[in-house]
Amino acid sequence: MTSRILLALALLPAFGLMMYVRRLDKIEKEPKELIAQLLIFGALTTISAMLLEWIGGTLVSALVPDEKSVLYLFLEFIFVVAVAEELGKFAVLWLKTWNNPNFNYTYDAIVYAVASSLGFAALENILYVFLNGGVPTAIMRALTAVPAHCMFGVFMGYFYGIAKKAEFWGYRRRMYWNLFLACAVPMLVHGFYDFSVSVEWWGATLLFLLFYVTCIVVAFIRIRKESKADIPIGFYPEKPDPAPEQPPVPQGKPQPFSMSYQRYSPAHVQDQQQLLNGNAQSQQPNPYAGQYQQPNPYAGQYQQPNPYAGQYQQPNPHAGQYQQPNPYAGQYQQPNPYAGQYQQPNPHAGQYQQPNPYAGQYQQPNPYAGQKKPPSSYDSLYRPPADPVPQQEVLPDYLPDPSAPSYSPTPQLPEEDLTGGSMPELPEDVLNRVDLSKFE
Repeated sequence: MTSRILLALALLPAFGLMMYVRRLDKIEKEPKELIAQLLIFGALTTISAMLLEWIGGTLVSALVPDEKSVLYLFLEFIFVVAVAEELGKFAVLWLKTWNNPNFNYTYDAIVYAVASSLGFAALENILYVFLNGGVPTAIMRALTAVPAHCMFGVFMGYFYGIAKKAEFWGYRRRMYWNLFLACAVPMLVHGFYDFSVSVEWWGATLLFLLFYVTCIVVAFIRIRKESKADIPIGFYPEKPDPAPEQPPVPQGKPQPFSMSYQRYSPAHVQDQQQLLNGNAQSQQPNPYAGQYQQPNPYAGQYQQPNPYAGQYQQPNPHAGQYQQPNPYAGQYQQPNPYAGQYQQPNPHAGQYQQPNPYAGQYQQPNPYAGQKKPPSSYDSLYRPPADPVPQQEVLPDYLPDPSAPSYSPTPQLPEEDLTGGSMPELPEDVLNRVDLSKFE
């Protein structure tokens, strides 16, 4: 009976805190199977932590032999105990959740980290309660150690969620930096917590109380704040890198997505669905989809058949009165009696189409067509002479025959002309062919 009570006292603080943290996840509850795996594997990290603490304690003892000195306690708790325990929790967190499709909201990181930390705290609490004290130890650790491990998980999950958002948006440097903080911050807080408790000095005890209360308040505020501001991983990064200015978008087209951080509110639901279109990680089924889609209990009350539907749908008794055939329809459709009067063949059509009796009078052959135009002395002045038709030259009787043996180009004139007598007149065509410069 006593062992059951001790087991309950050792486990209830861890499971109570786990239920409280999971209850704050209001948008999408994480699967119970995944939470159970994180609790179990987180508890198993106590084995690796004990092994690493033994190895690290051996090295610190070799460096600082005095185990009660402040330097020994500082090295032991900050560089050995805190590193061994928090590193195992982070390894379980990383391996089980980083690529898990359920990790799609920022608050999910805190739920996962707290589950891994409380799994370790639950098994560690069982060992301390059963081996080192019983009920007083269980009560004391329920107020200090177990909430402290939950606090370490909150700090780890906060930076772990920022790293996941940075990985989604492609900020590799920011992702690695926040993953480092997800390990380093819990280690430092855990190490200082153990160190301030272990130092035997009233000032250290006062410092421990102040430090512990401050961290618990900060973790409580942070977990409440992250629960209210829970948004999808791919929705509005918190501190985006400055982007280059883009040209203005013409009216009528959607504006580019702003990278500035905005808190989640119901007004962002429609934008959120548009931004997450195509993102497989943020397309989980809506847990509230069926709550507001129940069948309407009043659907049938106002859908009864209309009792007056047939009263105003009777056939019209006057429908045929104004639809009789028109008695005047054929009066103005008789064939036209004048249609053929102006379509008789034209009796005058052939009068003006007789052959022209004068057609041949002005088309007689030209009687002057074959006559040669007499030569003119002005032809050589106004146009170049045409190539003469080769004809046999006829010379006058007083010129010698060129074919004679005694022919000379110089004309033979009478003797009286050579002695001063008058030169006989020669024809114009002969003068044109004789070079008179030879007689000068």
